[in-house]
Amino acid sequence: VDGEAGHAGEVAMADRHDALAAAAEIVLALEAAAREQARRHPATVATVGRLEVEPGAISVIPARVRAALEVRGIDAGAIAAVEAALDDAGAGVTERRGVTVTRRLLRGGDPIALDPALADRAFAAAERRGLSPVRTYSGAGHDAGHLAARVPAGLLFVPLAGGQSHTPHEAAGDADVLAAGRVLVD
Repeated sequence: VDGEAGHAGEVAMADRHDALAAAAEIVLALEAAAREQARRHPATVATVGRLEVEPGAISVIPARVRAALEVRGIDAGAIAAVEAALDDAGAGVTERRGVTVTRRLLRGGDPIALDPALADRAFAAAERRGLSPVRTYSGAGHDAGHLAARVPAGLLFVPLAGGQSHTPHEAAGDADVLAAGRVLVD
């Protein structure tokens, strides 16, 4: 989002082209769109993981904001709807706030279904070992998704303590890791 820098104490509110305020509207619109789609497609999510604000001084109206965001899910239509809402939000703030919004896609693609026969085999192997497997989906971009274009691919998930992934608290019990390894061998 490109706006216009100005002194925070000198530029009247009506005359501002605040890139951060515009970006905030876009972030909230993205969240609202993802929540709306998640009502029908629960795996649909959107995350803004990084904002870079320039010039970054407390006394200067932000002139530029770069946002890094992701939209994920297992339904291509839901992902497209969230992306369309993102574009609409950008157009809206451009008009209302006098800023310029540019969106650049770094990585995209449709959701990938992994091999159902492998999933069935893993599920049966887990049951033979007395485990209670659960069929699920993953919103993560695993290497298995790339492999699936060339060979049958699947994923086995190990329960995490508290369900937390990609945090300092991520941990799996040794027994759960060993059980998953045995299912894989089977």
